Amino acid sequence: MEKSLEQRIEEAIREEISIIPYNPEWPNLYETEAAILRYRLPESIVIRIEHFGSTAVLGLSAKPIIDVLVQVSSLEKTREEIGYTEGKADYVTAITDRAKRYYGAA
Repeated sequence: MEKSLEQRIEEAIREEISIIPYNPEWPNLYETEAAILRYRLPESIVIRIEHFGSTAVLGLSAKPIIDVLVQVSSLEKTREEIGYTEGKADYVTAITDRAKRYYGAA
């Protein structure tokens, strides 16, 4: 059974958060994920891929989660191209099996 939004929010609120010292591997981890995204996403929809969030700041302690932003030319075209289904929180798996966390569309 799929979890409700309320259940997912409750889990997120109770999730333990770890802040660790800066890891010089974070930029390399981002580059690996960005390369996977560039390979898997149609070139025609991707405008840019950026590393953002605390792991993108040199020397900053952070949660060890690499945040990646993909700017696309059209959200509608992107949803068509990657097989997005409204309300399905794990549609990110169509892009990369390596994703550790899945977020549904707001």
